[in-house]
Amino acid sequence: MNLNLPNEFLPDRVSIQQDVLPHTKFTVAELDGAGCIRHFWISLGLRRNVGRNTILRIYFDNQPIPYVEAPVSDFFGIMHGQQYYPINTEYVAVLEKEGRNCYFPMPFKKGARIEVETGEDKIFIAATVDWHRYEDLDEPYRFCARWRREYPTESYGKEYLMLDAEGKGELIGFFYSVKLIDNDDRWSHGGAENIYIDGETENPVYIRGIGGEDTFGTSFGGAIHTPETMLYTGMPYYSYEDTHESRPAQRVTGYRFFKNERITFKKSIVMKFGCMRNDICSTVFWYADKAPKEFFPINHETISNPPLLPFGENKWKVFGPIPDRMSFDNDEIIEKALKGDYEYSLPLTEKSYGFDSRTSAVWLDGISEGGFLDFRRYFRVRERGVSPTEDGYALAVTDIVANESGKVKVKVTYDDVMTLITENERVELPFHKAFRNEEVELNLKKGKNRLVIKLTNTVNYSKGGWAFSMSAKDEKGNRLEVLKPN
Repeated sequence: MNLNLPNEFLPDRVSIQQDVLPHTKFTVAELDGAGCIRHFWISLGLRRNVGRNTILRIYFDNQPIPYVEAPVSDFFGIMHGQQYYPINTEYVAVLEKEGRNCYFPMPFKKGARIEVETGEDKIFIAATVDWHRYEDLDEPYRFCARWRREYPTESYGKEYLMLDAEGKGELIGFFYSVKLIDNDDRWSHGGAENIYIDGETENPVYIRGIGGEDTFGTSFGGAIHTPETMLYTGMPYYSYEDTHESRPAQRVTGYRFFKNERITFKKSIVMKFGCMRNDICSTVFWYADKAPKEFFPINHETISNPPLLPFGENKWKVFGPIPDRMSFDNDEIIEKALKGDYEYSLPLTEKSYGFDSRTSAVWLDGISEGGFLDFRRYFRVRERGVSPTEDGYALAVTDIVANESGKVKVKVTYDDVMTLITENERVELPFHKAFRNEEVELNLKKGKNRLVIKLTNTVNYSKGGWAFSMSAKDEKGNRLEVLKPN
């Protein structure tokens, strides 16, 4: 992140050593005025699990919401209750046994406060905070970090949610950790990172990975891997746990920092990670001009027993998948959908789909996440392999509410072939090998207008990505409301 920081500063440091009682919120450092944290080191002693059971929060500019919130160990990439393994990156370094170092610049204009909250155990905390003091600061971006855990995640269905943020900013990187409980397939075959940027805006972006270990710069790492830590990517932790089954259960942590790639956003960013049914946790780092959304509550109860929270907007009805190997005339179902009839079902042959092993294509509620609808949440083929896919298509239906009768500009971002269908028009858009924008004018009446979208799916440049973003504006440039169809 290219931060606008003053050239003139006074170096300063906070150094503490302190016993902290159980169930206590303790202020590690309170920094006054304008400044920037340049280095943060903390040690909590050698008591087992103390790093997972102590919560770190960092507040900027007297805001009530913490910009940083995570278990102390997980913030530094020591995941799933482990005590120590070496990590050596530009941003985070962990040294034996309890030397945890953070080098993310953290600017602030009206002060900063670093706090820890203890759990069941008394801790002995040692910490230093190196920071620069400024006369003033003209920098809108603030450092953000959020931890999340889900157990168990859903295989062949909705992917693990890592980040849901709004505002303008830049994604810096993340730690991601898996404890295997699934016997169906490798953890890495669930897929990789899926990043949805600025959905329903002028220029949405969708970034898709391949297999889980590929994200972290390795390959063939789903079964066995030697731990290693590099500057911007690595898998520093890889071990096995005896669960009294025929195979040992893997535990793995990987990280990825996007210094060279630079992933920026102007309105919003959502990041998910393809998964099987496992115990997964993550810490994501980004800069933004808005405080983080509270998309996952972090306290001592949710650390151990993470809740399943609703996410996304129910704006669509979806139908599929319809594999190319099946001969099917979709005109009848499209006509029924335009009239609000969603009782149709199509028996599927040879394969099953989705988290519930569906063997028929039926109408389902479609959830828009970060302004994108992702068909793979509902129609992933249940096969072994690296995030498998197959050629075919699916349908999505929504209602666009027009303020007046007339022409409406509909912008869509997709790959492959998309067709837009209303009561009076059918427009087939050009083939795209990668995710790109198209804009088309549709003639709509005042009030609700039913829109059916047909989107094909082949591998192309996105490893079978099957998502799209859609927005509509009237001739005056006003954004039109999109509603789930009745």
